[in-house]
Amino acid sequence: MTTFIRGLFSLLIMKIGFTRSTMLEESRIALMPEDLERLSNPSSVVLEKGYGASIGISDFEYQKRGAAICSRERIDTEVLVVPKRSHRDISILRNGQTILGWFYVSQTPWLEEEIKNKKLTVIAFEYMQHNGRNVFWKNSRIAGRIGILDALVRKPVDSLDSLIAVLGNGNVGNAAKAVLSKKGYHYDVYHHHDLDAFKQNSRQYDMVVNCLKWHSNEFLINREDLVRMKWGCYIVDLSSDGIEGSVPRSIYNPLYWHETTKGKGLFIYNNEHTPTLVPRIASKCISEALTPYLNDILAGRPSPVLERATVYRNGLPCDKVIKLSH
Repeated sequence: MTTFIRGLFSLLIMKIGFTRSTMLEESRIALMPEDLERLSNPSSVVLEKGYGASIGISDFEYQKRGAAICSRERIDTEVLVVPKRSHRDISILRNGQTILGWFYVSQTPWLEEEIKNKKLTVIAFEYMQHNGRNVFWKNSRIAGRIGILDALVRKPVDSLDSLIAVLGNGNVGNAAKAVLSKKGYHYDVYHHHDLDAFKQNSRQYDMVVNCLKWHSNEFLINREDLVRMKWGCYIVDLSSDGIEGSVPRSIYNPLYWHETTKGKGLFIYNNEHTPTLVPRIASKCISEALTPYLNDILAGRPSPVLERATVYRNGLPCDKVIKLSH
């Protein structure tokens, strides 16, 4: 970690704030009460009133472990943890603040503008890599496992006669494959480098499970590709990324019919908050993974993981290209 960041994270004045997610239908939190006990200084934590209410945790559970509770508007800390952002978070972002969370800044124009205007330092969860994989890999496994289970409940697929294509072999893809294998499904796996082969074979598949993160202006699967697929094919878009016509829907109604040509089309499942279907389990995984790095921040210790995940510093973008694991 640079001298700048070590100076920023001073133990004497450091406070870390946690706010509830304002993103629609998102109920995960980033800090569980039991993990406060793993922090070097629990009294350095300030939480929004009702922080754990979405998963049945009272403020008292945090207070008795040393954390402070206050209204959202009064949280004015040097560091702020906002796991899932929305436009309503603008009012709580302070000039010169350091923020942590899943941000995907390039896909969020309003946030990019706020970062530059308020000279924010941004540590992105999606770039927190340790030993070759994302620190929050368990959350991705939950997304793959719960997502495919939910998709199969909403639209059952015959395990005897159906052929499935799984796009991606990361944390999400491996979890989805484990479920499919256990249920007796037959599937083929494709990676980034052999997508052309998938497109040539796409008409034979009854179900396509997308687990790839796609960082390109062009679609991973475009309209022409969809037209070539089997009529009535079921696309389970666990990445919510890269498929033309695939749009995130409510977690309560993520399945819809997408017409590709007149009278023909396919089904798409797109729930970009799959882990929030099991919010307490997902929150526990996030909290366990994040806590060691909170201690690094509080102690001002060098942390290569946090340094590599710093995508903006004082409102200026950091010049780096990092391969994401998903």
